[in-house]
Amino acid sequence: MFDDVNKNSTLDGDEAGIEGVQVSNGVDVVTTDAEGRYELPVREHFTAFATQPAGYQVPVDSQNFAQFSYNHSPEGSTDLKFGGLEPTGETPKAVNFPMAKSAQTALPEQTCPVASDTQTYDKEEVEYARKGAVADLMARNDYASCGLLLLGDNVGDDLSLNPDLRELYENANGPIRALPGNHDMDYDAKDDEQALDTYRQAFGAPYYSYDVGETHFVSLDNIV
Repeated sequence: MFDDVNKNSTLDGDEAGIEGVQVSNGVDVVTTDAEGRYELPVREHFTAFATQPAGYQVPVDSQNFAQFSYNHSPEGSTDLKFGGLEPTGETPKAVNFPMAKSAQTALPEQTCPVASDTQTYDKEEVEYARKGAVADLMARNDYASCGLLLLGDNVGDDLSLNPDLRELYENANGPIRALPGNHDMDYDAKDDEQALDTYRQAFGAPYYSYDVGETHFVSLDNIV
């Protein structure tokens, strides 16, 4: 865990670790030491995530989705209609989560839009969403620090629409975090352990937590 001063998502020689950040593999929770180091047990098929503390902000990708998790699946998913997870190979020696200091995320008053059930079943419905509530959210400029939380059923069973769904939100005013709903599952998965693999490939951790201001958000995968 390190303070990404230049916000390039790379640990440079003059950047320090961050102490006291919680990191989890979905079962165990540990806290980083004075140098930002942590150690977690490794399982065969899991997603690790770091809990953003208030006063820091995690990076976002090119479509504004928050980057705070790492998928580990050495052999990838079994045959799934919508692809699932690509093989990650051997366990890396370290997974460094970058975060940058942010006075804005420490403020006690925050604006935090929460949305759910975009639930697009085809590309035509993606365009309906773009012109509707999504357009209203993209026009707002008051949630840069807290970001936007999507509560699930982002698409409607057709997981090939995940890239279209991500693209809908690329002009958001703050970081986007998503959760899965029952319409975001791989229904052909052999068990519940892999039922969100395509979701994880597109969005990252299906359960996580983060702090903004005086609020601790706990986001849970409760879909079986």
